[in-house]
Amino acid sequence: MRDIWLPPGRDLRWTHWIPRRLARLTRPPPKLVFSPNPAFLSLPSQPSFNATPILLFSSPRDSLTTCELIALSSWDLLRRHFHMATMLYTTSPELMTKLAARGNAVNNEYILRCGVPFLRSVFSMSEDHLRYNLPSTPLAMYTNGDIMFFPDLLQTAEACLDFARAQGKSLLVTGRRVNIYPEQVPLLSTPEGLDSPSPISEEWFLDPDTPADIRERGELFTNDAQDYFLFTPGLFDYPKVPEFMLGRVAFDNWLVWYGNYQPDKVVIIDATRTLTAMHINHDGATRHASHTRFGHSRSRGWCSPARVEHGPLHPEQAGGPRAALTKTDAISYYTAWAGDDPRSGLIEIRDRREDHQPAATPTPAPAPAPAQ
Repeated sequence: MRDIWLPPGRDLRWTHWIPRRLARLTRPPPKLVFSPNPAFLSLPSQPSFNATPILLFSSPRDSLTTCELIALSSWDLLRRHFHMATMLYTTSPELMTKLAARGNAVNNEYILRCGVPFLRSVFSMSEDHLRYNLPSTPLAMYTNGDIMFFPDLLQTAEACLDFARAQGKSLLVTGRRVNIYPEQVPLLSTPEGLDSPSPISEEWFLDPDTPADIRERGELFTNDAQDYFLFTPGLFDYPKVPEFMLGRVAFDNWLVWYGNYQPDKVVIIDATRTLTAMHINHDGATRHASHTRFGHSRSRGWCSPARVEHGPLHPEQAGGPRAALTKTDAISYYTAWAGDDPRSGLIEIRDRREDHQPAATPTPAPAPAPAQ
């Protein structure tokens, strides 16, 4: 047996990782896999209404939960009826095949650590896909894999994009989700896999009263956790984005801070009131899995805290006024239905700073001049 050099204090057990590391170095690069159905390259020719095109991208788990299957069904309906394309990231060959068969663009070429994808890798590749395959699509949207959306997403996106264009700035839209329990949703069936029929009634999904009903039954989540981000391509300078991991804590707070900290370049809008992001509560054991303990290496939102040089890491660590900029309530602009009536079909962009200004004190009328 040849002599093997070992660092002081090590034995042969330390070398067990060498074959695996060499295999990683010699492994061929992953291939970019697209759907055999070119639906993601051509948006619907006759959408239900003239909505702004959007590329929605996400990174679902390899073993899909019930709420993720329901969310995927809602994205399928949005893609079928509106100007929507989807880009999904996964390393599971079986899941890639099934997702592609449903009309999704699929990508397995992204960087992982601890089994979780990097934010800047997924975001930048989605922008590249948008630039080369969907050049006429002005918006990209990241969402967690367990969030279900309704047609009010397209209406809100169009209103926000028009507002940002009028100001000549980039756009970033986020908001709070609505938590709801499975028994509160009128599902046709409980999905058991991607081969199962759609659990969502198309009539119920397209009903304009459904989002308001979901809001009444559900409960808004906390204002320091965001599950989706709608933005214009070119918003982020990716070399400067910290090495956040998607689906963990802190990355969403940093993105909100990024928009709030640059009011001269970015219009950031809170869409909670008009964009219904429905989250079906998981089982109790996994409901807060990504927020178990902030300091745990697999739970924290970045890989190297020392590299986070732009903005606060997390409200618990940052403190002070900068931490306040990471919350949804700190966003200056927000969306609202005209007349606070969803049936109006018109969305307004309002300014919180004007809402909180004290009412002007009426000036007393001048006293009439005394008669001569």
